[in-house]
Amino acid sequence: MVNASTVYAHVVAGGEHALATIKTAGSGNQSNDQVIAEAATPGKSPIERALPAGDAQVATIAAGAYHNLVATSMGCLYAWGVGVFQGSNARDGCIPALGQRGALDEVMTPTRVHIDGGEKAKALAAGAYHSVVLTESRKVLTFGAAQLGQLGRRLTRAQTDGSGLPVDDTPAEVSGLPASCAPVRIGAAFYNTYVLCKGKGAYCTGENQNGQCGASRERNIHTMSSIPELEGEALAQLDGGYCHTLALTDDGRVLSMGCGEDGQRGCGVIADDETSVGAITEVVLPGKAKSVAAGLNHSLALTHAGDVFAWGSNEYGQLGVDGDEPRASPVRVEGLPNDRGVPVHISAGSTHSHVLYPDGSVYSFGGGGNGQLMDGSSSETQGTPIRAVAPQRQRSV
Repeated sequence: MVNASTVYAHVVAGGEHALATIKTAGSGNQSNDQVIAEAATPGKSPIERALPAGDAQVATIAAGAYHNLVATSMGCLYAWGVGVFQGSNARDGCIPALGQRGALDEVMTPTRVHIDGGEKAKALAAGAYHSVVLTESRKVLTFGAAQLGQLGRRLTRAQTDGSGLPVDDTPAEVSGLPASCAPVRIGAAFYNTYVLCKGKGAYCTGENQNGQCGASRERNIHTMSSIPELEGEALAQLDGGYCHTLALTDDGRVLSMGCGEDGQRGCGVIADDETSVGAITEVVLPGKAKSVAAGLNHSLALTHAGDVFAWGSNEYGQLGVDGDEPRASPVRVEGLPNDRGVPVHISAGSTHSHVLYPDGSVYSFGGGGNGQLMDGSSSETQGTPIRAVAPQRQRSV
């Protein structure tokens, strides 16, 4: 049972919601069997979401703009979320990203996604209307909407939703990766999918109108394509927002590409397009970074020293600093605790941010009108980090 002593093992930010795994006293670093906490209700504490009885432990989670993904320690995949922009055919919106083949309805509780060939899910990523899975055999699978090429594979004319946009609700392998690429990490942005290969090699597909997949590429890319600006770089992580991309190198540098009209590039300039600041720029930090997170129009970096830096839009307080003006250069997040050790994880949503500590505490800041700050409030603007509360027990799912 989850109670007031509940602490969190992992947390990810979605569009206007948050998702977390739970650990309880005596469980070490392991998450509690089958239990996830979801924060998506104004003025309410997070609620439990349980996997079907008898399934394995939660291994990893991902949150998109409108949907969630969970993989278990046995490699089983689950999804749930809501559909948006629905017309005469309810498969519009993010419903294809839930992987329920032929489904016409929203899936509001964790529901199994079938993967052909017995493939087991190992890592997950989620965009606005698509899902990405890295399997144990190092295949990259995608499903969902493909209107800007974010699935990394071409669909047939018959694979469309009610508005005629291309969609595929069946997990299938991306195309364009060379045989020499052994995928080790995946990532997603609003309309993009990223793949990192073992050694060196970074690939991107999807929207490229702002150069988030490389300025020398076409406006929209429909198969996985190498990012020219990152060739030769040994990378640890790729993450993206609405129209910008963050790249973390193995040696702790942070590089940025794409749009910068809110300062989300972190290059010191508010820029409408990449042509005024360069296709790729380095984000100057006072120390080496060990992880990055891209929100819709803001960015976060966690340094090895344990400091969290933020830049970009601050309209809702998502940078964790005073004022609502955008910041074009990194600023240190104010008000985080200094007695809980070095943060272990950061995550950025549409307009909110999370920081996870070794003791399982989560501190959140930014827009919280939908309960996504996990503090039980519905504050529209929260510029000071606030601690998440324990989830409410959910008796029926």
